[in-house]
Amino acid sequence: MSEPFDDLMEWETREVYDDIQIERNAELEEDYIEWDRSRLLTVRSVAEQLAVSESKVRSLLDGRHIEHYRIDGAVRVHPDAVDAYLAGVRQPSRAELSWIP
Repeated sequence: MSEPFDDLMEWETREVYDDIQIERNAELEEDYIEWDRSRLLTVRSVAEQLAVSESKVRSLLDGRHIEHYRIDGAVRVHPDAVDAYLAGVRQPSRAELSWIP
């Protein structure tokens, strides 16, 4: 038969492990949220963002105009790479050009 305090010790031990598990889950959730902010994009999602066809995006990727990753045959693009491409192809407006002599 167990001592009266054995059950209490077991309960306290469970509470400690539960707290550790809660902390670990919170850390994993933070990692997931961090990853979600920098989620890699598919060719389709890049095409939607740029309002062009998927074949045009593939052409840009093949020409290495947009930095991308090939992961086991799948092509993925970081959102920052799309932003960098857009910054590089941006055409200044006439108002921006009017200050040039």
